[in-house]
Parts: sequence; C-alpha cells; structure tokens
Amino acid sequence: MPNVTVIVVWGFCLLSVLGESIHSMIVQHFACALLIVVLAITPGWRWVRRGSGKLALAIVAVALLLTWQHGSIYEALLGTVRYTPVIALLLCVSLIRIPVKASELDITLSGLLSRVGPSSRVRLVTATAASLAPILNLGTIAFLGTFLRGKSIPETGAPVAVTRGVGMAMLWAPTFAPIALVMTAFPNVVWTSTLPIAATLVTVSIVLSARLSAAIEAGQTVSLRLDRLWVGGALVAIVAGTAVAFRNIAGANITASVSASGISGLLFWVIIIEKRKGYFVSKLTEHTQQIWEAVSAEAALFTASGFLATALQQPYWTERLHEFLGFVNEPTWMSMAWLILGVPALAVIGIHPVVPFSILVHAVTADNLGVAPPVLYMTWVVIWMLSLLVSPASALNISASSSFGISTWEIGFQANWRYGLAFGLAAILILHQWS
Repeated sequence: MPNVTVIVVWGFCLLSVLGESIHSMIVQHFACALLIVVLAITPGWRWVRRGSGKLALAIVAVALLLTWQHGSIYEALLGTVRYTPVIALLLCVSLIRIPVKASELDITLSGLLSRVGPSSRVRLVTATAASLAPILNLGTIAFLGTFLRGKSIPETGAPVAVTRGVGMAMLWAPTFAPIALVMTAFPNVVWTSTLPIAATLVTVSIVLSARLSAAIEAGQTVSLRLDRLWVGGALVAIVAGTAVAFRNIAGANITASVSASGISGLLFWVIIIEKRKGYFVSKLTEHTQQIWEAVSAEAALFTASGFLATALQQPYWTERLHEFLGFVNEPTWMSMAWLILGVPALAVIGIHPVVPFSILVHAVTADNLGVAPPVLYMTWVVIWMLSLLVSPASALNISASSSFGISTWEIGFQANWRYGLAFGLAAILILHQWS
C-alpha cells in the first residue's frame, strides 16, 4: 500500500486536474487544501530549510501585513489557489520519468551520441535536451547527466548545452512550471497565437547557442534496441494526444491538459507494458518521495505567491502599484528593456523571479505597454527563461549543479551572461517589432 504522502500528493493532483477541467473553484480549493496538508505533514518541514521555503514564509508575512492594513485577508487567502495548478502540472509531468527510466531509454540515447561526430555532439545534446524537456521537464537534466557528467571539455560544456536546450523548450512548451504561471496570468491568450513569436525567438536562441564550443566524449557504441525506441515513441504520442484531446475536445485549459497528459503516460506504461502491481506501487512511492523532496519548497512558494498576488490586486494596492511602476508601464523601448533585462538581473543576486512576477504581472498591462497580449505573454516567458539561465539560485541551475557536479555560479551566470544579454537584446527588438 502507498503511504499517506503518496495518497495526499496524487489526490491533490487529481482534484486539481478535475477542478480545472470542469471549471469548478470549489474542487480547486479542496485541491489547494490537500496541498497545504501535504506541506504540513512533510517530516520536519524540510522545505522550510531551502531558500524557496524561507521566501514563501516571508511572502505570507508580507501578504498578511498588506491585507491587514488595506484589504480582505479572506479574499486574499482564497487566492492561494491561483498558482497551485502549476504544482500539479509539475508533479504530473514528472510521472513520465518512471516509464522512461524503467525502459532504459538513457542507454539508447548514449548509443545514439556515440554514432555522431565529435564536432556535432554539443548541438545534438542541446537539441536532445530541447526535445526531451517538454516531456521530462527539469528531469531532463538529471536524465542526460547520468551519461554526460564529466565527459566534456571544458567541464561546463555539457551542462550548459543541456540547460540552454531546456531554455529553448521553455519558449514554446507549456509544460514548465514558470510558463504555466504565465498562462494562468493570461487566460485569454491562446497558446497557438504565441507560437510564431516563439519560433522566431527559438531561431535566435539556436544561432546564439551554436557559438558554444566544447568537446563531448561519447561512450561505447551500443546496438540500438527497437523495443526501447518503440516505448519512447509511444509515450510521446500518448502524452501529446492526451493534451490535445483534453484541450480541444474536453475544453480544459492548458495546465489541466498537460497535467492529464503526464498521468496518461504513466497509465499507458502500467496497463500496456508493466502489469506488476507491486512493482508499480514501489516505483510510484519511490518517485513521489524524490519529486516531492525536489518541489515541496517551490510548492510552498507558489502557494504563497498566489496569496500575495491576490492581496496586491485589491483596489488600494493596485492604485499604489500603478503609481510606483509607471516607468515600466509605458509604450517605450526602455520599459521593455527594464522588464526583460531587469528581472533577470534581480535573479542573479538571488531574488526569485516569482516575486517580481507576482508584483508586476497584473500591474503592467498590454495596453499601457503598447503591445498585443500575446507579445506581453512572450515577454514574461523570455523573462523567466533568462532568469532561470543566469541565476545561481534557480531550480534549473541547481538541478544542473547536482547532476554534473559543478557550481551553480559557473553553470549559470559565468557561462550564460553573454548569451543571456545577447538573447535579451534580440528579444527586445523582436517583441517590440511584433507588437
């Protein structure tokens, strides 16, 4: 039998997907309550020891102070549900790791790398990361790190190629937690309307990433097993098909559709491939412990940020924000530059991007900035991508550091500040022209 944490975690996810799919706020609030329960029963409140957990408590204190002075604490508390579907998405997408690991797809990928010439390996690693990331999310880093750690010269070559590939995927794929946050803030922006802008930005990213110079050593050439490739192809088809069906047939929003696709990938593996109930329960329990340990602090942070964002949307604080943030809320090139370059600069010094995002996302409007809503949506996507690439405290670089054994500062700011600056300046031009 799965333990209590496993039951509550996936109970939260199922209720969250159901609530979003049938557009029921009551169900979503029950889901949010379960998330708070699982945070409360986490042994020793380990999530509090991490930076994101401490920041979550600070944000709750600030939100309480704001609502105590001007506003309704009850209304703000209802806002805790605002970003919790993003946590459900992150957890559900991670379920794909179970069949991927069980099917030994990493061995197949290592074999493919050994068949590619040394001059093309960095580009192949970047392309592989960009292709896997929409499915495996940040698990892509750990997945590729299993056979790339210590195999590049300089040693930052492979991890930087991987993180940049994940960054490229963020520009268009809705399966990342930060991008899901952006989607919740722009419910009227159709995801497909952002793809032309995303394609242009991805092209720029590919051109800039091509300048990355590193030698990657490949392992022994191994024979390719078609059964592993079949499982990988089937997983991709099932995941993509479920997302499309939920979105276009059931009418669910993007976050619920992507979350459902992660669950369907696991069910496909359980029903079609792995039918041993005991083995499945043990793997799910093991995976839940690992993924909850990894995301619990972010779960607390996103829940607290929903509380803060709702508090700031109350009339008194909305007026104060418009007065204070006038310099980034005007139809000028400088306003766009402040946003795209300023928020990542704050991330470099350790300020989590969710803080400025929660403050600015509803205060800076498309009309005041002089752009179309899809352009402002993509502006926030670019901001998140750059912030995660250059910040030594981002989940992206922390994951890369643990997977490759290199400091977050080396993988993040030192390796990416030139790339980030060039991409940011190009993004300012592209987004301004697109509007």
